[in-house]
Amino acid sequence: LDYYRKASERGHPRAQDSYGLLLFAMNRRQEAMPYLQKSAERGEPNAQYIVGTALYNGDLAPRDPVRAYAMMTSAARKGMPSATTGLATMDQALPEPTRNQGLALAAVLAFLWHVDSMGAVDAAIWCAAIASGLWATGRFMQGSFGMLEVLVVECGALATLAALGMIDGYMVFKPLTMVIAIFFVAV
Repeated sequence: LDYYRKASERGHPRAQDSYGLLLFAMNRRQEAMPYLQKSAERGEPNAQYIVGTALYNGDLAPRDPVRAYAMMTSAARKGMPSATTGLATMDQALPEPTRNQGLALAAVLAFLWHVDSMGAVDAAIWCAAIASGLWATGRFMQGSFGMLEVLVVECGALATLAALGMIDGYMVFKPLTMVIAIFFVAV
């Protein structure tokens, strides 16, 4: 444990991840939280699950349901079964605007975790996709957009990212955008 602590103090990211998780497992949870928060911000799924739970419950960190939902969403997307269960619980308990803000924050965090490895053009396209999703969610929260309009904008942004090969799912998002748009016009 001492080696992990020393490496953590020198700024070694993987040592910080391991040290925080070990402290948490040893029931030194308050001491673990600063390390786990740094790990969660870097995208480590176990830390995201723990920090998301703490933010949701408000016991080891100040209660913040938006950040909690974002952390839990990110951990669940990385295949953590416990995060998927936690996310299902949050889906039942949190209002839709809070969940939408959490999803938007999760998208921004995912972008920030990977922006260093992107070229300028790819980063600009991601920024535009994230901005359009945030804009549509904001319009929904102001009451000037309905859910279908938000879905059209967000599916269109995802279809654009998929068409450029930045995410998988072009064969899902492109038709889904069209189906939602047709349904919106018909209603």
